[in-house]
Amino acid sequence: GQDIACRWPRVIEKLGNENTRLRSQFASARFWHQGDDSPLTHEQAIFAQVWLGTFISDVITSFQVKPNAIIGYSLGETAGLFATRTWTNRDLMLERMENSSLFKSDLAGKCDAVRNTWGLSGYVDVDWLVGVVNCPAETVEEHIARLPWIYRLITNTPNECVIGGHRIAVESLIKDLKCVFHPVETITTVHCEVASPVYDAYRELHLFPTTPPEDVSFYSCIKGGKYKVTTDSAADSIVNMAVKPFDFTQVINAAYEDNVRLFIEMGPGASCTRMIDRILGSKPHVSHAVCVKDRNGILSVLQTLAILKSHGIDLDLSSLYQDLPARQHRALPDKVITVKTGHGPLNIDIPFKPKVIEKPEEKKVSADIIPHPAVPMSAFSDSEVVEQMLETESAKALTHETFLRISNGINQSLSQALSLQMKLLESGSVEFQISNNVESDQDNQATLQDLFMDRQQCLEFATGSIAKVLGEQFTGIDDFPTRVRLPDEPLMLVDRILEVEGEPCSMTSGRVVTEHDIHPGAWYLDGNRIPTCIAVESGQADLFLSGFLGIDKITRGLAVYRLLDAEITFHGPLPASGKTIHYDIRIDHFFKQGDTHLFRFNFDGTVDGKPLLTMRNGCAGFFTQTELDAGKGIVQTALELQPQAGKQSEDWIDLVPMGTDTLNDKQVNALRAGDLVSAFGEAFNDLPINTPVTLPSGRMTLVHRVLDIEPGGGRFGMGTITGEADIHPDDWFLTCHFVDDMVMPGTLMYECCLHTLRIYLMRLGWVGEANEFVYEPIPGVTSKLKCRGQVIATTKKVQYEIIIKEIGYQSNGTPYVIADALMYADGRPVVQMTNMSSRLSGLTRKRLLEIWSQDQQPNITHPVLFDFESILAFATGKP
Repeated sequence: GQDIACRWPRVIEKLGNENTRLRSQFASARFWHQGDDSPLTHEQAIFAQVWLGTFISDVITSFQVKPNAIIGYSLGETAGLFATRTWTNRDLMLERMENSSLFKSDLAGKCDAVRNTWGLSGYVDVDWLVGVVNCPAETVEEHIARLPWIYRLITNTPNECVIGGHRIAVESLIKDLKCVFHPVETITTVHCEVASPVYDAYRELHLFPTTPPEDVSFYSCIKGGKYKVTTDSAADSIVNMAVKPFDFTQVINAAYEDNVRLFIEMGPGASCTRMIDRILGSKPHVSHAVCVKDRNGILSVLQTLAILKSHGIDLDLSSLYQDLPARQHRALPDKVITVKTGHGPLNIDIPFKPKVIEKPEEKKVSADIIPHPAVPMSAFSDSEVVEQMLETESAKALTHETFLRISNGINQSLSQALSLQMKLLESGSVEFQISNNVESDQDNQATLQDLFMDRQQCLEFATGSIAKVLGEQFTGIDDFPTRVRLPDEPLMLVDRILEVEGEPCSMTSGRVVTEHDIHPGAWYLDGNRIPTCIAVESGQADLFLSGFLGIDKITRGLAVYRLLDAEITFHGPLPASGKTIHYDIRIDHFFKQGDTHLFRFNFDGTVDGKPLLTMRNGCAGFFTQTELDAGKGIVQTALELQPQAGKQSEDWIDLVPMGTDTLNDKQVNALRAGDLVSAFGEAFNDLPINTPVTLPSGRMTLVHRVLDIEPGGGRFGMGTITGEADIHPDDWFLTCHFVDDMVMPGTLMYECCLHTLRIYLMRLGWVGEANEFVYEPIPGVTSKLKCRGQVIATTKKVQYEIIIKEIGYQSNGTPYVIADALMYADGRPVVQMTNMSSRLSGLTRKRLLEIWSQDQQPNITHPVLFDFESILAFATGKP
């Protein structure tokens, strides 16, 4: 909010006029100096959040925005009451908190209320832990019933809860649930029974006269709906929320039932925006956060105004284009000493003897003054004047430094905002694309949680300096010829790193939690879904974690990362745009084979708290150029070459005649254009399909031609297809993966084989409308990836040999296939895939029969008994 405060200073001035102690209400040192990492007390953190919500609300309402509903999440209820001036005396609230033990020792610090509830002695520490888990409330409650000293505090979404309690109990629950857990820092012991001992004091803290605005509905989290605000009802709502858990889904659904459709988040971050999107899902609504970390605040305010305007909210935008009004001077307090200044010297004999002033610290001016008996003077006390002058100089230096730092960013923000402001003024309908998941990704799973690294820092790790993002401990690594990196764009798929566990440079175990956002219009989308390879590749931060744990200090740039093995199981459908995939990645341990360093790793991927995929038995190593050159590639065992019986569903039927075939570059490109006839021939003519599902194109052009299609071929007797692609030194997947070690990703090799398999399935007649079905892995089928070679800039061609092993229709009629694959680099087998699966979700056997039965006669050939001449002879009497 710093840049917003500088752009709209009159709002700050208004707040200052309303509060005598404004500076004490918003942790001003942290607000104006973002590099200030000094810890905040619980009172400071609480009041700063309330102040920021009030400030941002005042900025938005200064454009004559009139809300008709106020919804608060936890402390947000207090912020909403102050922001609407239903409560007006924030100075009194601050005084009450400072004079109370509630947030010093009762609910924080020693946590005496918890001791009282649990019956602990004063010598036992309360190790209170709070965090977010990706589990439904019912599941959490079922497991909590078996454990003491642990509580469900808040239900955030249908699949997410906040839990809290004794650390041992919380960690036991997490292990029991096998869930993702995000700890939340600076949290008091509320939203459960442990706050009951201070019920009366907590209620007394929140008793204020109320002046709620007209035509505004206030919602209570503990009541799960709206209520009439009075002095008692407001205090009751807040205190009952402190001693009991609440369900945020209830209050949001209640507001939605009351026709609330436009949700604007005024507090810090975008956690509520994220939760509202998860709660309401596909229901028509708009949710938007104004004040998100690392986002340009001025542009965010303007975007908020544009969203409001585009949804028919009346605004007064004139203040955007008017000069700032003349500053109104406030009356000075009685104790302020005024000194008249001018061009002449200050000719006053100052009779005191100051101590020697020590050399001041940077940006500070200070002095210790020995008091002396006052000499009678008519206007002022000289020591007070000098003291004030020194303090003024100190404040001036600090203010000037702040001004220089902020104004540079403000000027840039204003220049960027100008065009947007003009559009806003000229048009009543400025369109903005609102991406619910993007709005929330800075705060992510836990309210007030800071990121370990944002996307820009991840890109710095990928292409720039490791020391710049991880610190001095990694100095010197950037000088090595190579180091472990994340890929560059467009394959840098880590949008944020939420947390990291492990000892830097320890070469032991570790954990990293990351996320990838699936943006609308993303370059890789296939049927508006993330492809299999990108879903797996997005869990790429084992690369980061191995670097964090210190592998580069061992390899010193002489050995490079290569994936060896992975077993991947999908547990649900591929997510569509607008979703975020959450990855929990673990390196179990490092080990050595000879001189080669390797590590074993696993990860879990979830979407909306539900399992999407798991990767198990992952293994990667760091190899010298000599070791890479000496690799033998894939060596198949006799068992792997032995013929076996394949499997075909009993309801199988040939939809179109098949035969040995090839497809040239032009024919494969025809599939990308949706031209089935040019690719496969007249058998595909006149099908009742307007826009067929196509082969991916653009960067995902991974197959250039088909060398062979052999129905009934392969060791399973179910059919084979072999695709081929040309490799060029400047191919995008080489130049970005990695900037100092160009090699084709194993996950992309897997996708190449899937595309080749897709061609075979299309040739079988498994075709349909583009909006009718999607290709995705079969849940529960574990696919194994084994990499024993590489595709690099000197590679000329790659081939993908696909061997069908099982094909048919699932019980619901969905077409599916399971196949093995072998990938060759210039004729040498380098990658092996086992149990590669695909199903055509949305398509059915019934639908395929309808497509192929439309007025088409079976393509059956019989001997010709009579030609046209014979028939004509019968007709003319000359048989």
